[in-house]
Amino acid sequence: MLIDLYIVSYNRPDYLSCLLNSLDQQNCNGYEIGNIHLFQDGPNPDRRDEDAHKIASCIEFFQRTFPSGHVHAAETNIGINGNYKKLWDDMISSNSAAAIVFEDDLELSPHYLDVMNMLLRRAEENPNVGLVFAVGILGIPYEFQKQRIKALMPMSTAFSIHRWGWGITRDVIKEFYPIKNMYFDVASRFGYADNGDKEREMKCRDDLLEFFNTVGVYQNMYAIQVDAVYDLAALLLNRVNLTTYASYARSTGEVGLHSTEEFFNRLGYKHSVVMDEAPQDFDWYE
Repeated sequence: MLIDLYIVSYNRPDYLSCLLNSLDQQNCNGYEIGNIHLFQDGPNPDRRDEDAHKIASCIEFFQRTFPSGHVHAAETNIGINGNYKKLWDDMISSNSAAAIVFEDDLELSPHYLDVMNMLLRRAEENPNVGLVFAVGILGIPYEFQKQRIKALMPMSTAFSIHRWGWGITRDVIKEFYPIKNMYFDVASRFGYADNGDKEREMKCRDDLLEFFNTVGVYQNMYAIQVDAVYDLAALLLNRVNLTTYASYARSTGEVGLHSTEEFFNRLGYKHSVVMDEAPQDFDWYE
């Protein structure tokens, strides 16, 4: 299986370097890495000088770790939505069998890509599966992870809507792409970039919630970020997004656009334990 890797980054070079180092130390058994992409957001006008230095460091770390990788650097701050729109356009044009998408605030177990390869191979054969994901349930004690090392569960059960390190096969990319573009078009119409502009977010929040509730008949939706579209797309396409129960990565993002140190600690992410072995297979159910 040929797998492309995608990384979305903004202005946290210390987090990104941790992710890149852990990616560089993967076991890589039974699959081949295709193209590796960095989608690097541009500077915010309110802190251009500070952002420019951090962004340059992000690109430098990436090019040093993956010299043949591809950098997609935005000249201005286009937010999470702008970068994910470009990322999905690239994924749909690729000929690789699958893709894995990371944000910058993960540190991976050396088994992460091996586990994802196992999940993607089975997903490729199963029309009921959408995205697959191996970060698992952060904060679960090691002994519980060990007991349920072969367990899979719906992704929405694990994190509500936030997503890191998800994988997707070629067929699912083609199915999800039109639904993602519907969201990007609506968000663009209301000027929502998901770049920390709280005033803009509040102005368009009701309209974006109406999109989810109307298009997906997805009642009680409370999130308007691009991550929420994964659950929407799976619902519309009769697929389930799956995650491992055991954690094969840990979050490093204490501070960011959607996180604070207090929130990070309250979720139990600070002391997350990563599983140090991979099963031969997982428990799959029809």
